[in-house]
Parts: sequence; C-alpha cells; structure tokens
Amino acid sequence: MVAAVRCPNPKCRKFMLVEEADRGKVVACLICKQSIKVPAGNPAAPSPVPEPVGLESTADLTPIFDDDEPQFKMD
Repeated sequence: MVAAVRCPNPKCRKFMLVEEADRGKVVACLICKQSIKVPAGNPAAPSPVPEPVGLESTADLTPIFDDDEPQFKMD
C-alpha cells in the first residue's frame, strides 16, 4: 500500500507517493530534495471514513434528471 506525503518546503509543496516500507523513515523530495519525515501510522488500521454531515436520510432528495428522457436532443 502506498501513502501520500507533502513536501514541507514552502516553495515546493509537491505531493509524492511513498511505499509502506518507508513509514517512519526520512525520504528526500523528488523535486527539491528537501527531507520529508514519513508518518509511521498504523498500516493495520485504515483511517476512518467520516460520516456525511447533515444528511440523515436521502429520501427527501429529488433527482435532477429523469432517466427515461434523453439528456441531449440530436437533430
């Protein structure tokens, strides 16, 4: 599994992907060579997905398009 880290250099701030084996290590940014400390994290426990706020039920939502009608008219 890979993880995304962001370069701390304010002039760079690029994201890069690091391998699971690099967790807890220091790697160099591929663009500016700034040292980046990869968070150790817990690879066995994935981060929880936040619940949507304010949507208890989707029953009151109205569809925007009717699936039976074509969306575009061709002449």
